[in-house]
Amino acid sequence: MTADHLLPANATPLERALSLATNSLSRLTLPADAIRQFKTDPSDPLLPWLIWEYGLGELLPYLPEPRRAIAEGILWQRLRGTPAALATALSWIGMRATVEQEPPGVRFAEFQLDPGEVLDNDTAIANLIAIARLSAPARSRLSRIYHGHDLRRVLLDESRLGEALLSDHSGVFWRDGQTKLSFGRGHQWVNPPPDIVLAPAREAVRFVVARLIDRTLLDFSSLVNQATRSTRRSCTRTCSRSLMRWACLIHWGCAPSGGFAGRWWCSRTARPWATSTPTCRALSGGRRARR
Repeated sequence: MTADHLLPANATPLERALSLATNSLSRLTLPADAIRQFKTDPSDPLLPWLIWEYGLGELLPYLPEPRRAIAEGILWQRLRGTPAALATALSWIGMRATVEQEPPGVRFAEFQLDPGEVLDNDTAIANLIAIARLSAPARSRLSRIYHGHDLRRVLLDESRLGEALLSDHSGVFWRDGQTKLSFGRGHQWVNPPPDIVLAPAREAVRFVVARLIDRTLLDFSSLVNQATRSTRRSCTRTCSRSLMRWACLIHWGCAPSGGFAGRWWCSRTARPWATSTPTCRALSGGRRARR
């Protein structure tokens, strides 16, 4: 028989009784084994204290079950600050989202989310924003949630004016004043009955637009090539002189023969331009016409 004490064989009964009364191992054997397992298999009264110890109270609105909150919350904390943590947290509310990070620049710390559907419920929007803020790094900020209607800000030499906005991305601010919402739906017209034939009311006409680039056009001109005022004035002055010269020639009856490539003649005297009357030569400024 194994002795319950370490006293020698000649110990008195009083010494043995005192040894058994002061022996704590017999009372703490089972509780000591339970201490090693109280976090892996905790009792119900211990769950609130474990949630407080791990700092998982902010997850209870999305994980109301305490045991699940402890099991999945610890794994989520190890991934916190990464896209994997956001994907894990979104699975708690039955959602998925595409994360789009801003390129290097002034807004490098911002990111956007596309949930893949239009969120009609304010609760769903609030939960998505809250979970994104909990899962994102401390330096990052959720700037926008979009789906169906996505217009970006203008980038010089990259964006078209008809496909971007000058001020900022499309959307309106949420109640917090920090996150934008940009949602849109596409509606399809009802198909007409098969016995109804739709005919176009207008006929398409092809046309070509010829532009005179005498000024800067936002949707056509390059920012580095701007027409100056002196260029426009010189162009106008040259065109005006040419028109006035032709008007004087027609008025005095002097016109070129043989087209623009032929020799110049005076219709009044039927002589070459160089030997015509002084009046006709004066109109040309004393210059000989060249072939």
